[in-house]
Amino acid sequence: MVHRFHYLKYALALVLVLIGVKIFLGDLMFDGKVPASLSLSVTTGLLAAGILYSWWKTRRGTAG
Repeated sequence: MVHRFHYLKYALALVLVLIGVKIFLGDLMFDGKVPASLSLSVTTGLLAAGILYSWWKTRRGTAG
């Protein structure tokens, strides 16, 4: 099953980037705190996109 989720690692890397951006922007905007609903929706969207893109690219059994 690992080969089916080939692109999930890129989505997880983007989630880590999101955390860094959230820390940075939290100090500049949003009165020191990014709304949880915004963070959760972006995180969910990134993970869903990684999973769906992986399924789409590996539907014929070839990754890449």
